[in-house]
Amino acid sequence: MPGELVTRYCPSCEARVKALEQAFSQPRKCPKCQTVVTFFDYPRDVRDAVPIRRRLLRRSGLITLFTLLSR
Repeated sequence: MPGELVTRYCPSCEARVKALEQAFSQPRKCPKCQTVVTFFDYPRDVRDAVPIRRRLLRRSGLITLFTLLSR
């Protein structure tokens, strides 16, 4: 029986990649940025709050302020 198809995200470029769960057990080359990374499960990772917050701030025009404060 084949494994479950899952979605993971590249920590470097945030590209979304779908593959069998076993394929993500080792670091792989990202098809978008070509970096060898360990893909993460975006919804369960703590880092998922950052893109959402950045998106909301970008809509409100505060992205520059947020970027400066987060450094």
